[in-house]
Amino acid sequence: MNSIYYNENTGDLEIPLDILSKGISYAAKKKLHNIKIVSPIKKSNDKLDLS
Repeated sequence: MNSIYYNENTGDLEIPLDILSKGISYAAKKKLHNIKIVSPIKKSNDKLDLS
C-alpha cells in the first residue's frame, strides 16, 4: 500500500501519483499547502546494494 508522507525537512507532503485525489483531500483537511507528487513505490524483496 502506498502512503502519504510529510517530509519535515522540506515541508512537503509527498503524495504518490496513484493516490493523488486522496492526498489532495488530506492536504486540504490538514491545511497543508506544499505538496510534491512522487512516483508510486513498488514493494519488492530486493535488498539495496550500497557497495
